[in-house]
Amino acid sequence: MKRISFLRARPLQLSPPVSATSIPHRELVDEEISPGYNPKHYYPAKPGEVLANHYQLLVKIGWGAGSTTERLVALKIINNDNPKGAHHERDIEEHIGQQNPSHRGRPVIRNCLDSFEVTGPIGNHLCLAYEPAREPLWILQRRFESERFPLSMAKGEKILPKFVKEQAARSMQCKTDPNTGRVVYRCHNDFGPLEPSGLGNMYPQITDFGAATLLDNDRHDGTVQLGTRPIQPDYYRAPEVVLGCGWSFSADIWNLGVMVWNIIEGTELFTQVQDAEGNYDPKAHLAEMIALLGPPPKKLLVMSDSMAQVEWSPAITDERGKIYKNNREYFGGPFFDDDGKFLYDDLIPTRKLEDSVPSLETGDKEACLSFIKQMLAWLPEERKTAQKLMEHPFLND
Repeated sequence: MKRISFLRARPLQLSPPVSATSIPHRELVDEEISPGYNPKHYYPAKPGEVLANHYQLLVKIGWGAGSTTERLVALKIINNDNPKGAHHERDIEEHIGQQNPSHRGRPVIRNCLDSFEVTGPIGNHLCLAYEPAREPLWILQRRFESERFPLSMAKGEKILPKFVKEQAARSMQCKTDPNTGRVVYRCHNDFGPLEPSGLGNMYPQITDFGAATLLDNDRHDGTVQLGTRPIQPDYYRAPEVVLGCGWSFSADIWNLGVMVWNIIEGTELFTQVQDAEGNYDPKAHLAEMIALLGPPPKKLLVMSDSMAQVEWSPAITDERGKIYKNNREYFGGPFFDDDGKFLYDDLIPTRKLEDSVPSLETGDKEACLSFIKQMLAWLPEERKTAQKLMEHPFLND
């Protein structure tokens, strides 16, 4: 397997760590704010440590509920509380790696270069190594006025060697948890100012495939298998997923349509997706879809009813131990009566899609909304393909 160019035969000489009191003990840092945080499932990575006799850790550049990311290269150390999920992510990465390397979409996929396991205090941790990249879009977005990408950029430098050199000469802020003894480091994810000369060479990449799902599209009759199990983050979940109609690749097009608001407006399109406790609220999410897109077609509701009792094998067990055998049990349907009337009219807000892009001038707004409506369609078959979307005037003016 290819090795990453920033690795050195001899370890770097790193600065001694700062005092553990540099961050107050009571201050929650990075992964400590994650719901369900349990330090025993995080690998106790330390700057200067060498993993698998090959990868030397330099600086923490990110964290998540499922992993922390340490860096001499981009190295993702996955928590060990869900080994099945970790190996699923590696399997997806390997599947992607086996696809046509000359496909024109390959440059926008950030694929794993290597994987290995390290032993922590209570078991093994899967590690995935990647080519280095800049910060994620949500951090990059903060560099712009009102935390919104310029419209021209929403339609596309030699920083990494400099970053590595700077991190080798400084120490990360850290603290020691008095209860567990675990050292928690503050992530360093500022890659410095954008170089105007390099903006034309920047392009986003799709990464982090832990929640990805494979569909079988190699059937002899040319049809594509429909998925039935829940997918997608709460804010980006497509209506056919919530209603249990079966979903396919067109659910990704819905995803893209919702992401437009993050990119152009710096906000979420759907604002009442979760309740006060942060739990997903399907009926409130559907109510907001109705406000913005109008009521769903009868065809979609008929499909939802016809698949209501399709059972999952195996069933899904949530973090509280509750077992769900089908979509309606999981999401709490039905949401419509036999005549197609929504059962929670009181949740429908007074919002219009036309008012949701206030930052754009009239001409740009009309073109943007036309573009978005080709993605945010109730019926999956009415959403345009990625190739068709590329031909839309909004992207070509």
